[in-house]
Formats: sequence, C-alpha cells, structure tokens
Amino acid sequence: MQTLDLVYSRRVYAPQEGNMDTTEIKKVIADRIGKRRAAIEGMSQEKLEELTGIDQPQLSRYETAQTAPSMATIIKLAKALDCTVGYLIGAEDNPKPPDLLSSLSEDERAVLETYRDRRIALEREIINQEIDKIAKPHREHIRRLINALQTTGKLDSRRDNP
Repeated sequence: MQTLDLVYSRRVYAPQEGNMDTTEIKKVIADRIGKRRAAIEGMSQEKLEELTGIDQPQLSRYETAQTAPSMATIIKLAKALDCTVGYLIGAEDNPKPPDLLSSLSEDERAVLETYRDRRIALEREIINQEIDKIAKPHREHIRRLINALQTTGKLDSRRDNP
C-alpha cells in the first residue's frame, strides 16, 4: 500500500504533489475508523464518543469522509480504537504493531532480561557514586527519598527505557 506523505495543516491534510488528494485521504481514514469500530465488539459511535470526547455527529462526518480529523483527533481515535496512528492514516496495513517479545526464543528473552538487570545495576551504581559526592549530612536523606519514591512506584528503576 502506498505510504501517505501528509503535510498536516491545522485541520486538513494537504497532500504533497504526486500523492493522494484530500478526498482520498479522508476516504482512507473513514474506512479505517469504520473497520476498527466494527472489529471491536460494542464499539458504537456513542461508545467512541465516550472514550474520545469527540461528539457523535463529528465522528459520523469522519466515518463518511465528509471531513478529515486533526492529528490530535487521530491520536485520540487510535488510542480508543486500539490501533496505530499509521494504520488510521493508511500508512500501515496492520492495525496493531507486532508483539516482538512473543517472537523471541527463551534464550533471547534471557539475554534481554540479563541486559536489563545489568543496566539497572549500573544505573544504581552511578547514582550511588553521585550521591557519595554530596555533603555527608544530605546523603542519607537523598537515599531515603529515592527509596521512598521507588517503594511508592513513583520512581521505577525497571522502566523499559534504553
């Protein structure tokens, strides 16, 4: 499928030369919204309105290609319809990204977990080295604060950030 090279301009997508025109873009988005809504049991326009805050008449205009949603609206719709933005605008054919972890072998998962554990240990070591540079009366207070944040979940040392 042709990737849509879209230039976003306020509320309407302005196609670049040689790409789909605005009418085609609206049709693709309308089709994808309708397909995702149909794929989710009980996902009426009213339910979608509840989830996104977009009123039902406006949702109807999107689904009938009368108007194109803004990028902010497409993001809301993608979240509510459990799909990617790329799928809604026609840049991807798969509504959901592949689950990469499920394709890994047990050995590959073990390597990933080891990497993650070592990275966390290294981060903790670096943090402790930096805390050790702080004046002694403040060190223990900072360590208790970090511990409290980790305990309450407000500071998660196991984030999946690289």
